[in-house]
Formats: sequence, structure tokens, C-alpha cells
Amino acid sequence: MSNFAVRTVAGIIGIFILIGVLYIGGFLMNLALFALVLIGLFELRNALKNIDIELNPILLVICSLFGLFEITVYKSLKLTFYLIFYAAAFDLLFFKQRIETASALTFSLQYLMIGFYSMALIDNKIFIGLIFIIAYSTDTFAYLIGSRF
Repeated sequence: MSNFAVRTVAGIIGIFILIGVLYIGGFLMNLALFALVLIGLFELRNALKNIDIELNPILLVICSLFGLFEITVYKSLKLTFYLIFYAAAFDLLFFKQRIETASALTFSLQYLMIGFYSMALIDNKIFIGLIFIIAYSTDTFAYLIGSRF
């Protein structure tokens, strides 16, 4: 099967999963966002290895779990925002990491956790679905144009 066919089948399956998660909502949606955060963090962690920046996987998981806890219980991200900076300082001071590593940790956690978990704070399921549909559409058309030219 061609690469395009595999991507198409995966996209169709993803759309059905998205519809199911949005329909059920609640804690299932929070868990789905948690899974997306973890996948994104570990993908970014692997990409950063190419430039000799090694993010601590334990800190990534702990911060992600804390974010999941906060959006589930408090419907907020205030404490998670502070936790990100404390995690970077902890990594810098106790694990004796370079400043580049602490900066990459801060960026990774803010970019992915705040971005994805803030979707849990949106009350309109249609808007959340549109976020994913727009992202999927732009990626699909970028792939099609890129593979064509």
C-alpha cells in the first residue's frame, strides 16, 4: 500500500476516533489530550536529541500528569504554568543540566501542554473539532502539494 493510502486510512480512522471522543467528552477527552501531549513531548524529545539536548522523560511525564490532574479537577492551567518553570529550575539546579536543556524543557512543556490542555477548557465541542479538522486539512494539503512538487 502506498504512503498516501496509509495516511488516508489513518486519517479516516482518526476522524472517527475524534468524533467519538468529542461526543463522549469529559474525562475521556482529557485522557485523549493527555495522550496527545505525551506523544508530542516524546516526539519533540527525539527531535531535540539531534542537537544534543536530552530532556528528562520523568519530568515530562510528571508535568503531563499534573496538567491532566489540574484540568480534570480544577478546570484551570494556572498551577501547571508555574510547575513548568519549577520543573525547568529543578532540572537546571539538581540534574545539573545546561541552560539550553532547561530552556528546551520549558518551551516543550509550554508549547504542548498549554496548547493541548487549553482545549479542555473550551466548552464548545464544535470549536474543538474545528481545531483538529483545520490542522488535519492543512497537513494533508501540505503533504499533497509537497509530494507533487
